[in-house]
Amino acid sequence: TTISKDFAVLKESYADEKEPDIRLSKNGKNVVVIMLDRSAGFFMSSMLKDKSTLKTQYSGFTYYPNSVSFGCFTLTGAPGLFGGYEYTPEEMNKRPDKLLSEKYMESLMVMPQVFKNAGYKSQVMNLPLIYGHDKVSELREYEGIDVFSTSTLMNPEKEALYYLTDSARYRDFFLYSIFKTAPTVLQESIYSNGNYHSLGVVYDDKYADAIKVPQTWESISVASGSDARYLDNRFVLEQLPSYTTVEDDDGCHFFMFDNECAHQPNLLSEADGFAPSNNIDNTRYDAQHSYRSVTYRGELMNLMTYMQMSSYQVNMSAFIQLGKWFDYLKENDCYDNTRIIIVSDHARDRKFFGERYHFYDDLKLEDLNCILMYKDFGSEGFTQSEEFMTNADTPTLAMQGLIEDPVNPFTGNPINDNIKRNGPVHIFATRNWRPEGNTGSVYNAASWYSVHDSIFEKENWEYLGKY
Repeated sequence: TTISKDFAVLKESYADEKEPDIRLSKNGKNVVVIMLDRSAGFFMSSMLKDKSTLKTQYSGFTYYPNSVSFGCFTLTGAPGLFGGYEYTPEEMNKRPDKLLSEKYMESLMVMPQVFKNAGYKSQVMNLPLIYGHDKVSELREYEGIDVFSTSTLMNPEKEALYYLTDSARYRDFFLYSIFKTAPTVLQESIYSNGNYHSLGVVYDDKYADAIKVPQTWESISVASGSDARYLDNRFVLEQLPSYTTVEDDDGCHFFMFDNECAHQPNLLSEADGFAPSNNIDNTRYDAQHSYRSVTYRGELMNLMTYMQMSSYQVNMSAFIQLGKWFDYLKENDCYDNTRIIIVSDHARDRKFFGERYHFYDDLKLEDLNCILMYKDFGSEGFTQSEEFMTNADTPTLAMQGLIEDPVNPFTGNPINDNIKRNGPVHIFATRNWRPEGNTGSVYNAASWYSVHDSIFEKENWEYLGKY
C-alpha cells in the first residue's frame, strides 16, 4: 500500500513536466554546471589512459584531484555544491530558523536565481530533489527560470525500459516472498545478490531485443542485462545534443543539471565503448588493459570486485557521453564561449586503495574525493591543478568575472570562498543520509573533521568531535 501511494504521488508531481529545451548561444556567454552524482575524483587519471580521446574532447578543462566534498552523501554534499559555502553542513546548522528541507531546496536555486537576475536565460534540469518529488512544483514557482525534467518523457527505448522495469518489479515482489519464507540456510542462494538467478521477465515480444533489467553478473568481466536506473540516466546524457539548440545571437545562458549515470554500479561492454548489453564479456579487454590499476597518484587502484569494476565503468561511460555533447557544442561553435563545471556531491568508498585512505573509523576519503573539473571561456589544452578545492567552490567558479560581488538572493550574504581561504574547512562525516532521518532544522549529531591543503595526507585532517 505504501509503495502504491508513493508511486501515485510521484506520477502526479511529474504530470506537467516540461520537455528539455536547452538554449545556448554562439556569441554570448554560456555557463553550464553539471553535477554527476557520486562521481569520484580519483578515477580521472585512469579514465584518461583508458580512453585517450577524452583529453581532446575535454580540451580547455582543468582537473582538480585535490577536491573534497563536505559530506559523504547527497543530503550533506549537494547543498554546498549548488549554493556555495553558506550551504555547507556547518553553515546550515547556524541557521536554525529554517528546516533543513527548506535550506536544501533553497540551495538548488541560488545559482539559477543569481544568473537570472544578471540577465541570463536560466535553465535547470533533473535536480536532486531528495526531500520529496512533490517539491518539483516549488522550483517552477521561480519566475523566469525554466525547469526541465526527463523522468517520464517517452521514446521507444525508454518505453521498453519502463515496461521491463515494471515486469522485474512484479517478479521481485513475488520472489522476495519466496526468499523470506524459505529456510534460512537456503535464503542466500535464493537471493543471489538480489538477482534471484533470473533476468527481468519479458512478457511482450515487442521488447525482446531491448536491454533487459536487472543486471546479473558472474564475475568482474562477465554479466548480462543492465540496471534500470543506470539506463535511464545514460539515456539523458545520450540525448543532450537533441535537447540542445544553439542560437546565433548574443544572449547569455545558464544551464545546470544533475545526472546519476555514475551513481549506479553496472558492468558495461568495454570493447563497445562502455555500452550496456545483454551479453557482456570483458575477459580479453580487462586482461589487455590491466594498467588501469596503477594510475592514481602512483598508487595501486584495485578493480578486483564487481562493485569496484562496475563503479569505474559507469563513471567512464558518463564522461564518454558528456564528451559527445561537448563535440556537438564544438561543431556548433559554442564551446569556446561556454564555461563548464563538472562536479559531484560525493564519491563512494569501495576500497579502491584498500585501507590507505581510511584515516579514521568513520572517515573514508574515497567517500569524499569528489570530481571537480573546470573549463573557462577560450581555454585550451587539458591541465591538472593540485590546488586545494571543495565542491562548494562551484558557485564562485561559475560566477567569477561575470557577476560583480554576487549576493545570495535568499540571505543577502556575499557568495565567495572566504571560508576556505581563511582556514581549514569542516567536514561532516554522518552516515545518516536519509532525509526522513534529518527532518529538523539542524543535522543530527555525528563526527566532524577539519582538513586543509592536501586532502591525501592524514596529518592534514583533525577530529573535532561529535556534535
